[in-house]
Amino acid sequence: MIEDAIRKGKSDLTARQIWMKLPKKVMWQTFITTLEYLEYSGKILVDKDKTVIWIWNQKAIEEIKRKGLIAK
Repeated sequence: MIEDAIRKGKSDLTARQIWMKLPKKVMWQTFITTLEYLEYSGKILVDKDKTVIWIWNQKAIEEIKRKGLIAK
């Protein structure tokens, strides 16, 4: 749910703005932990202004794998 909100949202939203758009049942601590995981896994970037940017591109990753540029 959090990942979808980030992916579908504009790239100029801050973490707090994204959190406010989520259902009220999402706790702030859970949201921050999820952001840390998504950043660690290479799906998002969080800049110094706390703006969250979705960078994961599954089609590009598959193309790179197909060309043999990465082994995973």
